[in-house]
Amino acid sequence: MKRIVLFLRKRFLILVPILLAVLLWELLSLAAIFDPFLFPSFFPILERFFQLTVGLEILLDFASTIFKIVVALLVGSLGGLVIGVLLYKWNIIYDSVSPWLDFFRSIPATALFPLFLLFFGVGDSTNIALATWVCALYLSLHVSKGLRNAIKHA
Repeated sequence: MKRIVLFLRKRFLILVPILLAVLLWELLSLAAIFDPFLFPSFFPILERFFQLTVGLEILLDFASTIFKIVVALLVGSLGGLVIGVLLYKWNIIYDSVSPWLDFFRSIPATALFPLFLLFFGVGDSTNIALATWVCALYLSLHVSKGLRNAIKHA
């Protein structure tokens, strides 16, 4: 019996912050401090979420997002692996390109988004290209440096 009470207490303590957040949301919505279009009530949003879930609309969007992630990771990983091995094989290319790759690696991907938007336009290709760029950039540096250190210590 004591075990059940502890289990229920833990579950209740998890729900308390969620219920307080929903209550605060509703109070702010009812007070109309913000424009109702920008800050609607919680329950119509919850109702719309269930409509999208039952109608399978949200699942199609979810599948599209997962597809974009998988494509970007596959292309970026393959490209990063090939570039990393090439950088390992040819020292002159590694010495000339490595500082530039380190420089571009220090720039956050979100800061590069407008540049990718200019080159690829609005659409899925921009997101895929940006994720591919980041994946290939990070992986190529780590593969080349990892191979160099592995050979040194072998």
